[in-house]
Amino acid sequence: MISQDLTPFVLFPSEWIDALPDWLTLPFFENPVWKWILIVLTLLFGSIVFVLIWLVVRRVTLEGQQSKHKANWLRILPPAIGWGFAKLADEIIDEQVNAVGFVDSAIEITLWTLAMICSAWFIISLGGAIANSISRSLELKSMSVNSYLTTIVVRILSLIIAVWLVLDGLEGLGISLLP
Repeated sequence: MISQDLTPFVLFPSEWIDALPDWLTLPFFENPVWKWILIVLTLLFGSIVFVLIWLVVRRVTLEGQQSKHKANWLRILPPAIGWGFAKLADEIIDEQVNAVGFVDSAIEITLWTLAMICSAWFIISLGGAIANSISRSLELKSMSVNSYLTTIVVRILSLIIAVWLVLDGLEGLGISLLP
């Protein structure tokens, strides 16, 4: 019988866990084999979905099926989905699978880092899409230097926000890069 305080409740009832064969309950690096299988499946499924969406967006934007304006807005999908995957995978592995020990810490740090990278990527992509939209609307009114200047300012602001987000994320991991 597996202890109730170590058994995940929502996705995997304790009856399912108790019905597993003995070899699936053997510990391996502080976690039973069934937890390792669920961790690998969670990460594999999320990675496959992310890569497929990234490839579809890349193909659609490179083939010119969409206007440059729409392509810039489509480019924010992969980082947004990557961030969502990192948060969802962390929730599933931490709360549902209930991984413990070094494995839980390593996975949590990895998913936190992935979420920070995707957040920075999202901010930069969003800045590019906004800059493109602003310059496009300014170009329709009149061809001027203002559209180029506005684009540069928005892109620089998005880059500054992304760098700040990464530095803040590193500090959340315990790495301080600022004096």
